[in-house]
Amino acid sequence: MSAADSSHPDRGSFRARFRRAAGPTLVINVAALLAAVTAAVAGPSAPGTTAAVVAIAVLAWVEARRGGKLARLLASHVLARALLITSAVALAAVGGSSLLVPAVMLGISTLLEPVLKRILAGAVPYAAQLPGIRTRNHELASPAGVAVGNMGGLAVLFVTDLLAIRSDAVSWSVAILAVASMLFAVVLAVDGVQRIRARRVADRTVNDAMRAYAPAFAVHWDAGPGTGYQLAMWLPYLERIGEPFVIILRNQATFDETVGLTDRPVLLRKTHADLDDMIVPTLRAAFYVNNAVRNAQFVRFAELWHVQLNHGESDKAPSYNPVLRAYDRNFVAGQAAVDRFAAHGLATAPEYFEIIGRPQLEHVRQADGPLPAVPTVLYAPTWAGFNADSAYSSLGVGPELVTQLVERGCRVLFRPHPYTDRSPELAAAADTVRALLEADEAKTGIGHEFGERVASELTIAECFNLADALVSDVSSVVPDFLFSGKPFAISTMLAPAEEFIDGYAIAAAGYVFEPTPESIRAALDDMLGVDTKQAARAVAKEYYLGGESPESVSARFIEAAREVIAMPKPPAIEAAREADHASARGEGR
Repeated sequence: MSAADSSHPDRGSFRARFRRAAGPTLVINVAALLAAVTAAVAGPSAPGTTAAVVAIAVLAWVEARRGGKLARLLASHVLARALLITSAVALAAVGGSSLLVPAVMLGISTLLEPVLKRILAGAVPYAAQLPGIRTRNHELASPAGVAVGNMGGLAVLFVTDLLAIRSDAVSWSVAILAVASMLFAVVLAVDGVQRIRARRVADRTVNDAMRAYAPAFAVHWDAGPGTGYQLAMWLPYLERIGEPFVIILRNQATFDETVGLTDRPVLLRKTHADLDDMIVPTLRAAFYVNNAVRNAQFVRFAELWHVQLNHGESDKAPSYNPVLRAYDRNFVAGQAAVDRFAAHGLATAPEYFEIIGRPQLEHVRQADGPLPAVPTVLYAPTWAGFNADSAYSSLGVGPELVTQLVERGCRVLFRPHPYTDRSPELAAAADTVRALLEADEAKTGIGHEFGERVASELTIAECFNLADALVSDVSSVVPDFLFSGKPFAISTMLAPAEEFIDGYAIAAAGYVFEPTPESIRAALDDMLGVDTKQAARAVAKEYYLGGESPESVSARFIEAAREVIAMPKPPAIEAAREADHASARGEGR
């Protein structure tokens, strides 16, 4: 696919566009409204029943598509559910049914859901593992139970109306579900209010707790669910610095994941103002593992040294984003990162770059001979990217590529990027690859791996150690694989091979393929045949990864990090820092 093609992405089928435009919700609301109006005006009728059936059916379909994510049920489709209950109330009133009071109770319980959701939205986690701060970070129980009870009551109402069942047992069932849901909602709401109050109390003492803990540096991290690998790859080496530190988290959705990665203090600071209390006299530096937009809210503290670590070395466009110059230091793996900035006209201060290698590769085993008779090939495609200029993924031709590997008798390890499912097209291609490998595994028993173990449980370094060769894209995977000295093939998705080789230094060390069967075949022939790129890989390894040995690569990072933490800021900034902290102490901050 060319760059021009990628700038006009396929918007998908009409059904996909209809879902994205909230079409199902519109159908549910209109059908529920028709059911309520018909019941109020005409009483029991075929049109009213049909409208209610449509609303219930589409609502059930939408909820089923959530894939069992019950937490999202709370306050979902409240308008439609209230209208359907109104329909039941109208029918019960007309017929003198004993369902009238239970239906009204169910309606009240349903309307309480948005109130509960609003309260719980404010009762977010606060901090974990920081001495002096004790808050409960989670609700007593999942609030989904409230919605499940209310939806269960609605289902009973719907079935009884549809089948014209009238009995005290049905009325009691609806009443019990409504009362149980209301009581549960009240308990959770009270608990939520208490947790909000506890957060406010903690806010008054968190700066004191930070001063007592005396962190030397902070890790500022803002990323969504499923991105824990960005932080996890650096934590072991940050620990080896030997100084106390805290993790300042900006995204509530990654709180539990982060707490599970470390025993260091983790503080959720969602707003710009929340960050002020994180600044204490002992704090000298902040490290960042991505280039999230909200990093700028912490970079504003000039009294700290701000160090960008990134989460991989690659030739992708984000690796030379001009915004990276906002940081005081950019710790990079090798000279390639420095030259990449210069090649794109980005001037930096002489001390801006620090070449530290890639400490995460210290346990990667080196190539120890020619490929075996049955080579193991790691296929690790990248994701679709945010923009057209970073649409590097080869996964669209992944089925063709994997088919060719299987036909050659290779054992395949499939490790798609964690963000693969953000693109429906690439997610479908990944499913096809898994199906191909599953079918071949059933036939040959060769040992293909395409499940969670390779995709997420093993580190990328562990996957490198299992593989004899790699097929990947423009990403951090390929430069990291250079450390092993093993052969690799790399895709060019946005330009012809000749142009790609001219523009990317790493291409000289690999076997380049375009997204065509013929080009894939030629690259695999070369990679799995007579290896002519061994010397080129050695040169590229030093250029991209700094040439550190496995024994010294982590030590270089630790030394550089300690140097930054120990460095004083310019005198004017240091003086302002001392004045600020003296003022804060005087005010009883």
